[in-house]
This record gives sequence, structure tokens and C-alpha cells, in this order.
Amino acid sequence: MASVRTPTLLVVGAADPYRPHMEWLADNMPQATLLVFEGAGHFPFIERAPEFTREVAAFLKG
Repeated sequence: MASVRTPTLLVVGAADPYRPHMEWLADNMPQATLLVFEGAGHFPFIERAPEFTREVAAFLKG
């Protein structure tokens, strides 16, 4: 994963069972940004839609 040089946004809910895996990816990808949504599980794009949209748009704008 260390060879990945593309800016990457990792999105996970605080209660998502896959969160440890996303944290590992964030720790091992130099260009990764981990975005954890409090109060969300596996579907932060549904559970926290306004915040999700705002954060992804900000990431894409750079």
C-alpha cells in the first residue's frame, strides 16, 4: 500500500465493523485521508448524507 501515491479518501462510520481495516489502510497509504463519521455505521453516505456530501466535495476540490 505504501506505493499508492494517489490522494485517497477513505470513508467509514464510527460504528462500522470495517473501521479497523480502514484505519490500517490509512496508516499504510501515504496519501490517504481517513474520514470517520460519528453516529454512522456502514452507510455514512446515507446515515450522514449532508456531511458526507460536503466532505467529499471538499476533498475533490482539494
